[in-house]
Amino acid sequence: MFFTLLISLFITQPPSDFARARALFKVASFTKSWPVEPVGSVTHQLLACADNCLSEKPDLLKAWLNGGLSATAIQQHHRGEILATLLKVGIQIDRPIQFDSGGSTTLKALLELHRRALEKPVKPWNEKEAVSGIEYGWLLDAFCQTIGPDGIINQDWTVPSLIEFMLASGINRKAEAGTHELAGLATCLALSKDSVHPVYARLKTWLKHERARALSKMDAQGHVYEIEQFGGCPKPSEEVCRALIALSAQAHYFEWATVVSSPSQLEARALTRFSQLIDQVSGYIAVAGHDELWLMASSHAVNAARQIQRRNHLRDARSR
Repeated sequence: MFFTLLISLFITQPPSDFARARALFKVASFTKSWPVEPVGSVTHQLLACADNCLSEKPDLLKAWLNGGLSATAIQQHHRGEILATLLKVGIQIDRPIQFDSGGSTTLKALLELHRRALEKPVKPWNEKEAVSGIEYGWLLDAFCQTIGPDGIINQDWTVPSLIEFMLASGINRKAEAGTHELAGLATCLALSKDSVHPVYARLKTWLKHERARALSKMDAQGHVYEIEQFGGCPKPSEEVCRALIALSAQAHYFEWATVVSSPSQLEARALTRFSQLIDQVSGYIAVAGHDELWLMASSHAVNAARQIQRRNHLRDARSR
């Protein structure tokens, strides 16, 4: 009787944000057009499966790494984005990556390429950086995954000195409200448990202030960021487009902020809005168009919900 009641209660529990975000992403995967190229399509699909990509997306990874990637794509996207993404999904650092035009590389070779590109004076990685300023977030993420939070990058930089530079000079907020930079810093903080370098104590405090800063600007509905910071819609009044961008923006906040500390009372409103946006966007799945926005919103929603779930599990474990 007890077990029957327990099972009944479990079945009637509403699905978590993570389960609903994954369901949204899976349905969108079947109904929207997401090609193997350009890079943005694949990196977002890999963001959704994270460390399960080798089992969940083997065909996508095989197609991309065996001739689906162009050599120029590495230079066209965020500095370090492809490197950090492939490291996160578990691709081995010496695994050959074939280019569509012939030739090949490895993640180890990409790491060395980025190390050389960071020698002072640091020059823009591509046209986007020439216009919007240099971004270090993805690259910092990759460095902390490979050479570690105390690692030596090149003759000019160590990982701690790059972090100190970012904290002193200010992060680049022109791309997605600075969330790429914040996510890279948060990754390094999460991996720095064995480091004794004093920069990580300062980074922890600095990220807490950043979280408070972001939440202080939250609107009455619970949106942490203005959606205009994450893109625009052809028609400003278009409901589906605005909802997709709003979900992506809310997810970008939780992707870095969950690393900083336990939930706050103020953050609860942002979390409620995130949950509402997943449901709202799910109701638009049959609406045609906005394929790129569907990919961006649903993949970031899955990743953010995963981060929230992990933080909750850690909090529950500590309280036992």
